[in-house]
Amino acid sequence: MTNFIYLAKTSAGVPEEVSRYLEVADQELARVAQIAQQTLGFYRDHSKQRWINVADLMGEVVSIYQRKLRYRQVEVRLSVDKALSLYTRQGELKQALSNLIANAIDASREGGTLWLRAQKSRSWGNAAEPGVRLTLADNGSGMTPEVQRQIFVPFFTTKADVGTGIGLWMTKSLIEKQGGTMRFRSRQGENAGTVMSCFLPLI
Repeated sequence: MTNFIYLAKTSAGVPEEVSRYLEVADQELARVAQIAQQTLGFYRDHSKQRWINVADLMGEVVSIYQRKLRYRQVEVRLSVDKALSLYTRQGELKQALSNLIANAIDASREGGTLWLRAQKSRSWGNAAEPGVRLTLADNGSGMTPEVQRQIFVPFFTTKADVGTGIGLWMTKSLIEKQGGTMRFRSRQGENAGTVMSCFLPLI
């Protein structure tokens, strides 16, 4: 697949918009390959942490799901300071956000809304520790208490036909690997929905 994308990118007469799509596809394919290797336990991520722009990263992740969002008629409301930066491994944070957004879309009703926010904050366990809090909320179906007790258990899934059960387990592992913490709350019935929050220290 990588070779075919390269051939397409270097072909004469490729429109600029298509070229951008191919570049994103190339980057995402490399990221998926890395995550698959990490999951199988054959690979350690030795990439260096660096300062990244949180707004740019969140925008990139949302763009990956634009077609699915349009198909489900789900609106995304993004709230993030364009100058907000975080010292982290970009690929790992991107994967964590991707997992959360994919789950939120799957849980959303047609015509639903996703709220994605990033802001400076303090650690839940240590008010003296500065960092960034990433929050993703949906007004979807919510989770039963039984599901809530198991969402971070590897290979537990409510999507038997398509789910692997490692998305949230991996997300929590990636956040904790970078010194962060993760919390959530969910409810069903009236005002149903789920809120996922991740705190990451600035350094």
